Amino acid sequence: MKNKKGGKSVIVKDVMAKGVTARKAEAAVKAVFDRMTLALCSGEKVEIPGGSIQAKLRKGKRCLKWQKFRNVHTDKTESKWTWYPGHHLVVKFTPDLELDVSPFPAPEAPELMEARQLATYLLKGKPAREEIMRTLQQAVEKRPHKPGALLRRLRELKSNGYLFDNDGTLASSLYNLYWI
Repeated sequence: MKNKKGGKSVIVKDVMAKGVTARKAEAAVKAVFDRMTLALCSGEKVEIPGGSIQAKLRKGKRCLKWQKFRNVHTDKTESKWTWYPGHHLVVKFTPDLELDVSPFPAPEAPELMEARQLATYLLKGKPAREEIMRTLQQAVEKRPHKPGALLRRLRELKSNGYLFDNDGTLASSLYNLYWI
């Protein structure tokens, strides 16, 4: 999936993917954002996925500054003294404390995935869980030959048409294929 840029247009396209027309999707997204803006301006807290946002008034010191600007009608640069109020509204995000931010587990290596599928096939469809894979790996490591021996030995057993009732007999067969 491509890394999407943010903005209303992405949300409108996602709403359109649900089967809504473009105009209705744009109107719905605009209505939601207008309501959120109105709520923030009135000081309400807005709940969003991952936490909440709220507009807060920040205090500041009022100051007088010499400001240069361009007059758009005459296209001349002018200057004048301008008062800045100091206080201003700031939107503050508060994260949800119950939100799980732990990283996803690392994906399984393709070799290990193929070995798990082969072991499941050789065990007549019984799922090859972690403890079964650990047992099979230990059986191979008792007589190691080369890296990747588990996968090569499982492929050999499948090509010969063997099927096993339990993981113990499969492990002993893997142990006996020490030359592969």
